[in-house]
Order: sequence, then C-alpha cells, then structure tokens
Amino acid sequence: SKSILNFQRPYIGKSRKEIRDHILAKQVQIKKSEIPPGWSLEAADFINKCLQRKPANRLGLRGPNEVKQHVWLKDFDWVALLEKRVPAPLVPDKNADNFDSRYINNNNSNNENIRQNGMLLRRPSIQAMFNDYYCNGEIIEPPKPVQKRVPPPPANEQQLVR
Repeated sequence: SKSILNFQRPYIGKSRKEIRDHILAKQVQIKKSEIPPGWSLEAADFINKCLQRKPANRLGLRGPNEVKQHVWLKDFDWVALLEKRVPAPLVPDKNADNFDSRYINNNNSNNENIRQNGMLLRRPSIQAMFNDYYCNGEIIEPPKPVQKRVPPPPANEQQLVR
C-alpha cells in the first residue's frame, strides 16, 4: 500500500486491539500500480512476501537461504557482505544528530513531540545511562555485569546444612 512506500504504518488505530483487528482483516501489499519509481517488480515482490500476515506464507519461513535465493537478491554478493567488503550505504556523521527526516510523517502535530524527545535525549541524566556502552568497531556492547563474590558461610552454618 502507499503507506508502506511513504514509511508510514500500514495499519492504524486508536488502540492495540483496533490495530490488531485491522491486521487480521486485511493483507497489506504493494500493488503493481503503486510501485515507486526506481523499484523493480522483484523488489516489490520481495517486500510483499516479507509482509505476509500469516507466518507460514512469509518469505524466510524455511530459513535464510530462502530469502537469499529470492530473485531480487540473486546477484547480491553474500560472501563480500560476510567478509565486510560491502561499503555501508550510509556512514553517519559522528558529530551530528544522525536522524533522517525522510523517515517520519510530515505531520506538524508530531514536530513538537520530536523536538521534545530530542531535548530529552540530550539531558546528561539520559546520556549517562549509556556511559558504559562502547563500540568495538563491529558491535555495540553493553557493560559486562560485575560478578560479586559470595563468601562461604561461616563454619557453624555449614554444620547446620548437613
């Protein structure tokens, strides 16, 4: 549907139940007439197969090779990806707020919420929650939990345990 292509949720509702009812009532798919410029029929087919409501019909049910063998990905160099020879499509600027406004609804009522959330995320108390995280160049890892050494029980308690 057009909502998918505009990065909007395909199902809307005022409550989780209402959204669930919409999901159960209608299968979302990209119709041939809705394929955006620059997309191939194979790309639309790939998305449609990934968006199947019933997991039994979804692409990838039979494992990752099913996804990798889809016609849209037939020429993709999976070995180069595994060996990290595929250039990143986006390299974020370390000194910027890495946020792409193309991926939000341009609904003016959301702009104030987005601005407030941005301000909240800049608070030192929020940033402090991430102080012990680090990136080793491959993955971002949380801090390792501190192992507390539990001393053995006193000798008189050991006799009671028998």
